[in-house]
Amino acid sequence: RLAGGFVLLTASSSISLVFPRVMGEVMDGCLSGGGSWTPDTAALALFALSGVQAGLVAYRGYIVNMAGESVSASLRSRAFSSLMLASTAFHDSAATGELLSRLSADAEALQRVVTTHALNGLRGVIMVGGCSLAMVSLSPKLCLVSFATFPAAVLLSRHMGKRIKARQRAVQEALAAAAAEAHSALLNVRTLRLFAAERLASERYDERVRAARDEAATAGLYAAAVESGVGL
Repeated sequence: RLAGGFVLLTASSSISLVFPRVMGEVMDGCLSGGGSWTPDTAALALFALSGVQAGLVAYRGYIVNMAGESVSASLRSRAFSSLMLASTAFHDSAATGELLSRLSADAEALQRVVTTHALNGLRGVIMVGGCSLAMVSLSPKLCLVSFATFPAAVLLSRHMGKRIKARQRAVQEALAAAAAEAHSALLNVRTLRLFAAERLASERYDERVRAARDEAATAGLYAAAVESGVGL
């Protein structure tokens, strides 16, 4: 299914690349009056091309979503099987809430990497390649100037990518700590009420959640800096 998604992504991205050129040719033929295109036929042709692209995008989204769900289900099943086969000492030292977070949040994060991020990366490669060919055909000198900025963009992305990866790992760890705190509190809710410690448990959980939020905000800031720097 992922392979099919990649094929459909290539097809839809190719249409996005050639659509401006096709529109220009059609409009030139309509305005010059010497071609076989009329405004009505041109509009229908462009609408049909857009419809084909929309259909490819819709089907791609469906099969990629199904592939992602299959990957996520397989990851959760394998992770749970590994936990069942782990030693008793491991379960004694690991918090149940953290393990549950690994089964849910980590599997979902890996699902995004396998599906959404991989497709975005492939689409970026296709668009860069197609736009580069278009720029070469229009102005080779302008294309060389654009290529001269690539090393700086690559170095910036590589440097910031390491920081973003570290921050995302910290976010997952913070979320796991919050889940472990919630699991411990809910498991011992009778004891907490016996000592009137509900507010203390809420404050401790809120502290964990705010720590995860701060880590996520920092990761988002780094990602925004990379996007703006590459765009510049």
